[in-house]
Amino acid sequence: MIVDVHCHLALSARRVDPVIERFSFEPEGARGQPGFDAYIPPRMVRSIPFRVLARRLGLDASGGPGAELDSEMERVWRYHLLECPGVEKIALLAFDEYHTDDGDPLGPVGSGMPRGSSLYVSNSLTHAWCAAHPQKLLFCASVHPYRRGAIEALEEVHARGAVLMKWLPVSQNIDPTDERTVTFVHRAGELGMPFLIHYGGEVTLGRHHAAQENPQPMLELLTRLNHGGVMPPTIIAHVATPSFPWQRRPWVQYLLDAVTGPLADAPLYADVAALYYKGAWLKRIVDDPAFAPIRERLVFGSDFPVIPNTLFLRRRVRGHRAEIQAATSWVERSMQIMRAVGFDEAVFHRGAEVLGLTEGS
Repeated sequence: MIVDVHCHLALSARRVDPVIERFSFEPEGARGQPGFDAYIPPRMVRSIPFRVLARRLGLDASGGPGAELDSEMERVWRYHLLECPGVEKIALLAFDEYHTDDGDPLGPVGSGMPRGSSLYVSNSLTHAWCAAHPQKLLFCASVHPYRRGAIEALEEVHARGAVLMKWLPVSQNIDPTDERTVTFVHRAGELGMPFLIHYGGEVTLGRHHAAQENPQPMLELLTRLNHGGVMPPTIIAHVATPSFPWQRRPWVQYLLDAVTGPLADAPLYADVAALYYKGAWLKRIVDDPAFAPIRERLVFGSDFPVIPNTLFLRRRVRGHRAEIQAATSWVERSMQIMRAVGFDEAVFHRGAEVLGLTEGS
């Protein structure tokens, strides 16, 4: 079974839907922006990168966030997520708000604000999408560990079928040395709830806490939990690679040291999402013998709505252009590109194992 473990749901200003089944901890959707099930800060919607992305997705974002844009976004998302026959299951990610150290949620980050939420998608809305398309979509939760009642929320999403927990620490403010994080990850391990955690560079959403791009503290926590037999399966997004080729960061080496050392026997993985934008790193990961221990842990992720790109991979995909161009879904095209650059077929099937899926599930 081919599974995409890394797909984002996003809407610009989706009001709370009273019809869908709601989680008890989200009666009004966002706590930092009550009344919304999803939002993107207006300044981000007006930004040049968002407008470029929107144009490539066939969206008109000139009117700003609102119902009209969201209607178009829903149409585009459904097409790219559902019209990809080669990808059998897609993990659709909720995304919790930024929380302060005191546990207070912050709404959309705005001009002059040092910190805030760069994206919010409620668990209730994500669950509703997945319930509407159970043959294709897998519900993936996002619960901030500083949220009041976080453990109860974790247990609630687990009971309702969440197959994955999504965190982006640098944007959401999640410190693995904080006791609330430790307690949350420990309980997730007891429940067998896998994690998808973004470490390494970040350029799309807010980079509020640069120190939290470093995976080492989380790897140390996972090592302790593994020794205690309660480590949750964990996928490190993008193999913890830096954002730009000139950056010299030890993040990938930390991951490599972990899978060849204290976490060699642990359920620690990494995904290949959006690595086509990091051609030098992708080449090393595919070809360098030193990366063989990581290659054995890789899973497929597209990072949709990040759009697949072959600009930096022209030589590697030569001979595969026909099948890549034939894929009209960006999720499907992402899979075709990753297959063409030389990733082993096991990469595309390993996600099902990590998420505990079986044929027919």
